[in-house]
Amino acid sequence: MNIRLRQFDQHGIKYGFVGKVGTPPAFDRPNQVHGTEIIVADPRTTGPAAAARSDGDGILTQARAYPVGVLTADCLPVLLADQRKTMAMAVHAGWRGLAAGIMRAALLMFRDGSITPSEILVGIGPAISGANYEVGIDVINAMSGPDCGLSKSQIMSCYNPGRRDHYQLSIAKIAELVLTNAGVPAKNIQIVDSCTFANPNLWHSYRRDKPNVGRNHSWISL
Repeated sequence: MNIRLRQFDQHGIKYGFVGKVGTPPAFDRPNQVHGTEIIVADPRTTGPAAAARSDGDGILTQARAYPVGVLTADCLPVLLADQRKTMAMAVHAGWRGLAAGIMRAALLMFRDGSITPSEILVGIGPAISGANYEVGIDVINAMSGPDCGLSKSQIMSCYNPGRRDHYQLSIAKIAELVLTNAGVPAKNIQIVDSCTFANPNLWHSYRRDKPNVGRNHSWISL
C-alpha cells in the first residue's frame, strides 16, 4: 500500500499523504501548537519549503500551485478545498484541537470567503484509529464541551470502553461529524482508513515509536 498522491475526482485538486513511503513536495506549513489558529500563506513573501512559519494548526492558501500542509504522527490531518478552486487548507487536528474547535474555525475561514459548506471537499488522512487510541475521562469531557461542535450523543458514538477508566476514541469520526453537522455533504468527504499505529511500514506513530518518531506529511495544492 503506497498512499503517495490522491486527487479529487473531477476537480483536479492535488493532495497527498506521505509517511515512510514516497517523497512529498515542498510545502508551506505552520508551527503547530495544538490550538485553533489558522494562518494564511503568502507566496509573495514566503516560498514553499518544509520549514514552519507562524504558530498555528492550520494553513490556508488561495494561490494556484502553492502547496500547504501539516505534519502528524497519530493526530489527524484534514485537507479542505472548495469546488471552485479558490481556497485550500491543511489542518492538524489532535484531540486538543478538535475539543477547542479547530474544525469549526476551518469552516469559518471558508464561510468568510463566501464559500458554502456544500462546496467544500475534504480529505481526511491517516491517523491513529479508535482501536489503538485509549484516552482518559478528561479527554472525553473536553470533547463534550461547547467548542467541539458535537452533541453529547454524537460524542458517545465516537468512543468505546477500553481498559478500566479508559476509552477508545476515534478522532476521525469526530472530525467527520463536525463537518457534516456544519453542512458538508458526506459524499464530499474522503477518508484514508489507515491506522498510523497499526501500520509501522507505512506511517510514523508517536504512541508506537516515541520518543524517536518521524512525521507524516499531508499537503494540498490548488
